[in-house]
Amino acid sequence: MTFADAIRNSSLLTQAFKNGLQALSPADCQHVVVDNTRQLAGSLNLEDALRSSYPNPPIWDYGIGHRRAAHGEHTSDFVYWLEVHPATDGDIEPVLRKLTWLKSWLEKSAPALAKLPRQFVWVSSGKTAFTQRSPQAKRMAEQGLLHVGSHLRIKAVRTG
Repeated sequence: MTFADAIRNSSLLTQAFKNGLQALSPADCQHVVVDNTRQLAGSLNLEDALRSSYPNPPIWDYGIGHRRAAHGEHTSDFVYWLEVHPATDGDIEPVLRKLTWLKSWLEKSAPALAKLPRQFVWVSSGKTAFTQRSPQAKRMAEQGLLHVGSHLRIKAVRTG
């Protein structure tokens, strides 16, 4: 299933799919570098799409689809679940709460999206000011959260 199909099959997201990186705010888009934009499979502003249905939980920011392989008619899309957030020691716990909520929501409410291969990524919206060896940073790694600094670079991959 493609990223776009998985979004359209999730009841609260049917209208949330955007081409390229159009779902990202202009400020947040500056934190994403894409080697080959033709390999983008679209984007989703999860927070905007879900805020009216979930007014209180800490909602993750974005999903970005990337075409990783193409074999004839079949395309396998990869999802970068992107959180753009300040990066200090005090911000680790709030981001981990968002990650916990996202994982739970995906499994319960968006199983098609949950089945796509994925990476949970935190991009610093400003200066990174936490230590990589802190207990919180170790928890990030245990939860599968990758902090990439101030930019996510989506590398081009060979298809076909």
